[in-house]
Amino acid sequence: MIQKVKWNGEMVDGEVLFYEPLSQKWNEYRLEDGSLVKILLVVSKAMRVIGQRNEQGQPIYLLESTNIVTIIPSEQAMAGN
Repeated sequence: MIQKVKWNGEMVDGEVLFYEPLSQKWNEYRLEDGSLVKILLVVSKAMRVIGQRNEQGQPIYLLESTNIVTIIPSEQAMAGN
């Protein structure tokens, strides 16, 4: 399917691509107060810009995604210290 998409300040044609998630892993960060932040990026659409290439001659891909964020507060954070 071809769809108009904004890229590099202009509207261009993009081909919507089917994709199959191979793995989805959380990024985890420990905050100074001991709390744990977990972030997962989930792709919702993948497109290839038609008729455009980057400086290395590679196709240009655009993704739409959502970040899922969860925070597990530490005992210290829960105590208000």
